Amino acid sequence: MRSLLLWAVVAGCCLPTGCEEITLPPRQPGTLLYAPGKAAPRASAKIPPRAELAKLGLDYYWEGKVRLDEGETLERLYVLGRNVYCVTNNNRVTALDGFTGLPRWYFNETRRGEHMFRPYHLDNLIIPVDPMTVQEMTDEAHVPSLVEFDAVLFNTVTKGIVIDRNKGTVYRQFDFDFPANTGCAGDEKAGYFFVASTKGWYYAIRLRENVAVWWRKGEDLLTSPLESRQTLLYVATEAGMFKARRIDQRGEPAWAQKMEGPVTGAFHVGDRLIIVPCRDRRIYAFKTDTGETEWQFYCRGPCETDVQVSERTVFQYASGDKLYAVNLANGQQRWANPAGRLVLAAYDGKVYFLDEKRQLQIADEILGTVAGWIPMAGFNAFAPNTTAKAVFASRPDGWVFCIRRRTDGHMTEEDLLGPKAARR
Repeated sequence: MRSLLLWAVVAGCCLPTGCEEITLPPRQPGTLLYAPGKAAPRASAKIPPRAELAKLGLDYYWEGKVRLDEGETLERLYVLGRNVYCVTNNNRVTALDGFTGLPRWYFNETRRGEHMFRPYHLDNLIIPVDPMTVQEMTDEAHVPSLVEFDAVLFNTVTKGIVIDRNKGTVYRQFDFDFPANTGCAGDEKAGYFFVASTKGWYYAIRLRENVAVWWRKGEDLLTSPLESRQTLLYVATEAGMFKARRIDQRGEPAWAQKMEGPVTGAFHVGDRLIIVPCRDRRIYAFKTDTGETEWQFYCRGPCETDVQVSERTVFQYASGDKLYAVNLANGQQRWANPAGRLVLAAYDGKVYFLDEKRQLQIADEILGTVAGWIPMAGFNAFAPNTTAKAVFASRPDGWVFCIRRRTDGHMTEEDLLGPKAARR
């Protein structure tokens, strides 16, 4: 067990008043500002001016800085829970606080050149502080020292990592006996870490002792990240199979569906429906518990990228085609935008999406009517997001920005975590 180094950097917040023509206040480190001023934000020189954002009713809410070594650049952002995970080209991971932009912890013990897959959250994970040995498992008198924490799971091609996402304590680092090919998943009740290999096998690794307790062979390669929910593990293959297996000692099959093409993008597992993008130009909706087909939606291009789902809408970019907005309840098209690519926020009836020219467009979630757009020059990475009421973007030099509506006020738990998570 090791504790990650905590370190301080400058971050600030700004919540100006909402009016049409204003003089924008300066940004001060770690300070909320309400009074108008004249100075420009010191970290905003090569990104859209605040005056331009103000024309769309937006502003920078906070800015945070990720520490970088010489030659290191910030490449990817993920917003999950209250953390904004920042991943560099050297696979350094920094967790910024989504409320303030201040750093919470960083992790920098992966091999350079390996891909760091996307993070995965588990709540209230209970495992031994250290992996149990064979002798300890067979000793009936042995009582392991347990720890309970909210975890974030990462994996690279060669190893799995389990971190306390609030404190930054590393509880597990273990090497795989195979090269991994997908992002991992997990289960807090059974204490499992799930991951797939480059040869189509997927494994259930029990964190109690860091041992694979079962493994299964898919019909083809797996490139779509694994997902789990309640008692089931979900797997999609490039052979067009979607399977649910029981999270138990043997990984017995629960149900399966056959599609007409490979699945390469991430699918979404919700309370009622699983939404799966497929390269056969369709979006599939399966019932989460039984696997029955609820609806199918046909696009004009293959659905190769990750699907995104808000509380009431499915968003999917079809390659060479359009960004589609589909009614989550019945699979009917709401609208389609030929320029749309990636949704950066969806709340209060509006969708904020990045287009093919790297412009931020604001559209009505139901009708698709575009209210305006702004070039996002200077930013190199954006966090895919349909939960938090904010847009998160970064520059290669390590500066990270949270953009919100000028009328939104202070960020609340529901604003960042979503209404369901905030009620827990």
